[in-house]
Amino acid sequence: KLFPRKPSRRASRAKTAAAIETTAEAAAEWAVVQARADAAVARGAPHEAISLYRDAIQLAPALSPAYTNLCHALKLLGEYADALQMCTEGYVRAKDDRERAAALVNYGVAQYSGGGARYFRSAIAAWSKASSQDPANAAAHRYYAKAGVALGKLREAAEAEKLAWTVDPRPETVLALAHLATSANASTGDAVGVDLLRSGFGDPAALDGFAESLQEFAAQATKEGSPADLAAIKQAEFVYLDYSKAEPERAWASLVAANAARRDAAAPHIVKGSAPEISEGAATDFIRAFPGGAKAKQKRADRKKADQDLLDHVAGDASIELKDEANKNRPSPVEGPAQLFIMGAPRSGGTLLHAALSRHDGIATDGDATPVLADLAAERGLAFFDRASEEDLADLGRAYRRRHHARAVSPQKENASFAIDAALENVWWLGAAAQYLEAEAPDFKALIIRRDPKAVAFSCYKAAFANGERAWADKPEDLGARLHAIRKLEDHWLKTMPDRVKLVEYEKLISNPQKVLNDVVAWLGLEACELCLTPNETEVALTSYGAVEARAPPFHTQSLAAWKRYEKQLKRDVFPHLVDKK
Repeated sequence: KLFPRKPSRRASRAKTAAAIETTAEAAAEWAVVQARADAAVARGAPHEAISLYRDAIQLAPALSPAYTNLCHALKLLGEYADALQMCTEGYVRAKDDRERAAALVNYGVAQYSGGGARYFRSAIAAWSKASSQDPANAAAHRYYAKAGVALGKLREAAEAEKLAWTVDPRPETVLALAHLATSANASTGDAVGVDLLRSGFGDPAALDGFAESLQEFAAQATKEGSPADLAAIKQAEFVYLDYSKAEPERAWASLVAANAARRDAAAPHIVKGSAPEISEGAATDFIRAFPGGAKAKQKRADRKKADQDLLDHVAGDASIELKDEANKNRPSPVEGPAQLFIMGAPRSGGTLLHAALSRHDGIATDGDATPVLADLAAERGLAFFDRASEEDLADLGRAYRRRHHARAVSPQKENASFAIDAALENVWWLGAAAQYLEAEAPDFKALIIRRDPKAVAFSCYKAAFANGERAWADKPEDLGARLHAIRKLEDHWLKTMPDRVKLVEYEKLISNPQKVLNDVVAWLGLEACELCLTPNETEVALTSYGAVEARAPPFHTQSLAAWKRYEKQLKRDVFPHLVDKK
């Protein structure tokens, strides 16, 4: 079971009574072990942390924090059921509201991480209770704000961000507040953005209070040598300068500084992996691994014949029996909707298209963009697809569908025709999906959404992606190479799978949504749906970077020419790298 059963009051009392009384000596030793475990988590060693947290629990079973922090470490390894159980234990043993709130925060995070966006509402209940029990718990306010954005509750999210800022005015909180305020106002026209600016920092036109805060934070981050903090500060500075229509060169300087600091904060191997030659080489490798068309069919036929020849040679007359025996141990096929992939470059409108199609009764989704397909394929590598048998590929297809459907297909949508998989990484692995699903679920489809490359480049360059998540977006040379690689892959899939892959142009979707969406659903074999024209009213939780924009008034045009305000700077620093050098 994903969620542990809540212990009865009698069991809780018995466990508490049986717990060893914590002596001063045990508490001191516990604090040392707990600190070592926290340090292990911070440096990315969850296995070591788990062992240390368990040692701490053995030293002092009655102390709550070790259970709560163990939950976090288990979550990092995907052990969600155990993580939830530890949070429950931590909550039972909590000695005050602060510890109970900490347990609830981690419980909500583990619940969402393990069950997907369909559990957002129950996770929100945990975060809401945590914030009421301990108003000084900034994490509770911050998670509640993120969930509010995902569900389109922008005003509630704004209030939670203000509370987080009040109790924890760190750079990350400044950036979250700045991003929510300006995105909400610019993308939705909702006064919540202006209200939030005024309540948080005074007059948004003058930005005096905000500027003073930023100067203090910048000096502190520079003194402490913290590029991650400096990146958050400079990004917030850009967001506010852009919002207040400050002189473009001044705002641009802040953005350049933010990207440079974010890159400095990223791990060296991530920065190295974002280099232009890596992007270009990867696109070539993927295209070679998944040629598509007649080449792919011949490749599969040759592989099947080689497998059978080898089996006949080794087993002789027993080959049929051996094959039948092997088939008995294979995972069973997965019933349910066919896959519908939505892919393209980041910041191209994929979240908007996802939100619109989520309104159709024949399409299932939970709003998530978890890279299930990419994770399964990357575990094996490209070489696997050269040597894998048809049975190996079919088994992987079943494993993928089982994992994806567990998150994306709710009981209410189990009879839907399609289930959306909108992970950005799918643009690389669509060829793998074709091989996975050909025997198991051949009705899969893919939509590639494409936007003006200048708008995409600007939007990626100014996006505050998590440190290291997309380091290629922080440097113009890397950004141009990555967008070229993605476009190359898109063209390859469109050419080699014309019956399965359809191109959707963002600008046409914005200018004539009814025509474009009707065309898409007709291509999927579904009936037109008026609800698709109100993506901002979707009930699913949207967790991608573009969630705020997707909750805007339907298909607004404000972002189409946003890059033109910085045209001079973009032409100088970024656009030259969008030209294919080959």
